[in-house]
Amino acid sequence: MPAFTADPEKHRDPREIPLNTDYIQKKWLDIPYISGAHHERQVLDIYHPNGETGPFPVAFCIYGGGFRSGDKTYGEFKAVVKALDYGYAVVSMNYRYSQQAPHPAQIHDVKAAIRFVKAHAAEYGLLPDKIALWGGSAGACLASLAGTTGGRDILTDRSMGNPEQTEEVAAVVDWYGGIDFSKTDEQFAKPGAFPRRASFAADPHALHRQLFGCTDEELPEKFREFCASNYITADCPPFLIQHGTRDDLVPLEQATDFAAALKAVIGPEKVELDILEGAEHGGDAFGSEENLKRVFRFLDQYLK
Repeated sequence: MPAFTADPEKHRDPREIPLNTDYIQKKWLDIPYISGAHHERQVLDIYHPNGETGPFPVAFCIYGGGFRSGDKTYGEFKAVVKALDYGYAVVSMNYRYSQQAPHPAQIHDVKAAIRFVKAHAAEYGLLPDKIALWGGSAGACLASLAGTTGGRDILTDRSMGNPEQTEEVAAVVDWYGGIDFSKTDEQFAKPGAFPRRASFAADPHALHRQLFGCTDEELPEKFREFCASNYITADCPPFLIQHGTRDDLVPLEQATDFAAALKAVIGPEKVELDILEGAEHGGDAFGSEENLKRVFRFLDQYLK
């Protein structure tokens, strides 16, 4: 994937061209998930499998893009939308970019969107207790953070709507997500680690300073607050974590450490870790038919 930029309109990568969803017969687009006035990015889309009658379990897509680019119509959505072929409804959400609003805006948006889907599940033919968060890169970070804090009033703004709902979900799929940003520098520096992308090596925390709206001196405390591992409890949902050995943006150890922390608390039977040999930060290895079948074997255990 290309280096992240502050202006998503300047991207030219073919993976960042919106997917044509005309073939999906039943869908609702650009639904505000915030009560009252909302930012233009606080909207989501809902898709149903063609020719099937719900209610459906939900594959809930949270795209990547360094918290400052991306959209609900491309990126990881192009893989997640194939959940329709497996009998799932798909929800794909936008959230505010970090240059529009710093943390905790992004996780507040994600959790508000989950509450909205639960509150309106009957209206849209969804099963509110059968929701799986599925994120890539920054989206995986947000999915994991929502997954480990879903049953508690942590990093939540209930004034955004549907305060009676919790954000608890049935499962989480983490594709190449960063979890503990305080360790990325040392992990990339270890002998044998895959090298960090050159465009990030000169100033690896520029993205984080923008996300948190803070100085370098304030980053350690922000990292602790943003680390999904710090919120793990025994009632966290099952996790599938997939990460490539040639990831030059998020060290592989982010995945292995997170999996170990989850296993220690929720049990090894509820945590699956796939290390994709030769895979980079995203790409065909994750969205292939073979890998998607593997993802749905995991999801079917908990959502069907």
